Amino acid sequence: MLGLLADHGLRVGEIATLTWTNVDMAAREMAYYRPKKGVTTRQRLTRGLYDALIAYADVYPLAKTNGTLIVASESYEPVLARRGLTYAGLQTRAQ
Repeated sequence: MLGLLADHGLRVGEIATLTWTNVDMAAREMAYYRPKKGVTTRQRLTRGLYDALIAYADVYPLAKTNGTLIVASESYEPVLARRGLTYAGLQTRAQ
């Protein structure tokens, strides 16, 4: 979720409506509706977010099965740790 906020500028409400159908992993892109502007936007996934989504799908395959992109009750730390990723890049951008 932090990658979606920091890297792509999505609002929390926009993130909450995302499903796996919004993400094209082969093209490394995502499409989402911006209700404030009334348009659908396509963006290329950053490498960090792409890697995090792959790790997330590996650890939480049910999220991909039921379509929901974000499982709000789960911590992302185990997902990132399993792939050897950290929050360091996000923390650097946030400062």
